[in-house]
Amino acid sequence: MKVAVTNVKGGVGKTTTAVYLAAVAARRQPVVLVDADPQGSAAEWLDIRPIPGVTVIEAPSERLVAKALARDGGVVIVDTPPGGERVVRNALGLVDVAVVPTRSGALEVSPVNAVLGIIPESVHYGLVVTAARTFTRDYHDTMAAWAEAGVPVWGTVPERVAVALGSEAELAPDALDAYQAVWRTLRRRSNRS
Repeated sequence: MKVAVTNVKGGVGKTTTAVYLAAVAARRQPVVLVDADPQGSAAEWLDIRPIPGVTVIEAPSERLVAKALARDGGVVIVDTPPGGERVVRNALGLVDVAVVPTRSGALEVSPVNAVLGIIPESVHYGLVVTAARTFTRDYHDTMAAWAEAGVPVWGTVPERVAVALGSEAELAPDALDAYQAVWRTLRRRSNRS
């Protein structure tokens, strides 16, 4: 299975989502995590805190992303760059599933819609609401708006300090549980094709 973790906006949890999904998937099979962001945040994270069963490939260009996604078998997860529309389009054209991390709030709608507008019809997709404060009205209004728009939400990851610390902390157990649920959903959706 080939998965793109993407949003044109930065700071929404793309790298965190890619790393956590890789950790969850690696419980059952080897995973290649493709870091397509020139900042190399995913690669740096796994240099500091390696995850058993996860191999990182740095691929900050269209050609390198295509080469990494040409691998046969196993799971490949691509952490796409913010604003890198050419790399993002290229990756989306080569994957089975797209995961779109976002935060709750009205300012997140436009970037999400921009990504949804470039996902090919053949690619299954769903949102993951990250750093969620599930007790707030903003969160509930956001969830209702996505439901009304018919946009699938595959999961919610609660706001946690350990998650926000990235490579400075161990993977948070409750976030791993939340991403495990996302992983199960995306596997079901990708098997419908």
